[in-house]
Amino acid sequence: MATRRRPKLSLVLKCDAGPSCCNLNPSKENVVTLNPSLWEKLPENLLEQILAKLPFSALIRFCCVCKKWKNLLLSNEISTRCNSCKPVLVHSLAGPLTVYSPSRGGWEKLPVSYLPIDVSQLSLVASGSGLLCFSTDSFGEFLICNPLTKQYRRLQMPCGEGQGCVMPVPSPLHLNRDESGMNCMIRLGYLRVGMVFNTDTGFYKLVVASIYEGSGRTTLVYDSSNCSWKKAAMVPQGRFFRMKAIPCGGHLYCGITGVESGVGGESGGFAKLVRYDAEKETWSAILIPAHLGFPRKLVEHRDRLLLLARPNWQISETFDFFELQEAGSRMWLAAKYMPRRLMDSVYAAMSRPNNPILRSYIKCFGQGDIMYFVGICVKRAEVDPLMRGCSRSITGLRVWTHDFSSNSCLRLSDWEDWDLDNGPLSYHLLSPSLHAQV
Repeated sequence: MATRRRPKLSLVLKCDAGPSCCNLNPSKENVVTLNPSLWEKLPENLLEQILAKLPFSALIRFCCVCKKWKNLLLSNEISTRCNSCKPVLVHSLAGPLTVYSPSRGGWEKLPVSYLPIDVSQLSLVASGSGLLCFSTDSFGEFLICNPLTKQYRRLQMPCGEGQGCVMPVPSPLHLNRDESGMNCMIRLGYLRVGMVFNTDTGFYKLVVASIYEGSGRTTLVYDSSNCSWKKAAMVPQGRFFRMKAIPCGGHLYCGITGVESGVGGESGGFAKLVRYDAEKETWSAILIPAHLGFPRKLVEHRDRLLLLARPNWQISETFDFFELQEAGSRMWLAAKYMPRRLMDSVYAAMSRPNNPILRSYIKCFGQGDIMYFVGICVKRAEVDPLMRGCSRSITGLRVWTHDFSSNSCLRLSDWEDWDLDNGPLSYHLLSPSLHAQV
């Protein structure tokens, strides 16, 4: 087999060093051919200093140079000194993942062909600190992966009957034949899955909480530090989970419908904001006052939890922001100041003449200084042959991002390959990381 010769690097410069440093080409004045062995003998501490000053996008490419560079780039010494990467929006629909690429200014498919299971059999259920968590068609099976390093871990949650560390298998009545068991249970509000990260150690905990009939309100937690599952405290009493589980400050938050009289039990309104403490392995809850409005979303913002609620008296979709505050054992929700008429500004910016945004479908996602607002826009109308000539609206997604660190807004390019008939989208935020370990 023929071996590839290492290419020589030529620079036009003046060099006063001896032949041990470079080989001079006498036929071309002031042209220096660098000796390739220089890069092999470069002190590691100097190489670390050079790599640590590179932008994050360059580090991803340099992982492909050689094994030595890859191992060095994946080490905590380098990755912790590199500039942090802002979260990017990831959404999935029946398998395929799409991510916004800031460098290319558009949406592109996120490849996951390295996973042992086809993407069509996976559902994105959680994310955080550079990792994505998928559920499979098999109830209780998860895949944790880092899209940059392409590392993954396959987990099987203990399921069955008994009082030990097991999750009771749900009745077939709770499941939909067209969906995987785990994904169906999450959509119907019987399960919540979330990831809580310890930024000091780099380990994470995968939390699976249940509230369906026969589940015993079981909470199972996978700890990556010892690669084991553990049974934690029971979920607070309620009927259904609402709002996606959001990690914030070492806790996992979500909403839950109440069963107490007068707290929205029969109407299906939100009764409580519940919190799982990953360190103490306990749950706590506070009632959501009815005058705050109809809770729509939980958002992490600068290490604080925000509740986005729609005022009860308003038909159009606008958000009021409330921040979770606490003192000792007391927790309460207080109005949070945001840029004046933020939602109205976002709505006006996202809309176009004859191409409006459907306000009732606006979603909000946040992490750190970044907030994403996703709206469904009407792209065009066409005749539907299945509806006897009636027209139907073809819709797409329009995304607007607000950076609170610079108080700047940006409208991303539209994603036009989706409409309401395709089913619900699953949105998550991913902060790309080279050192996130599965």
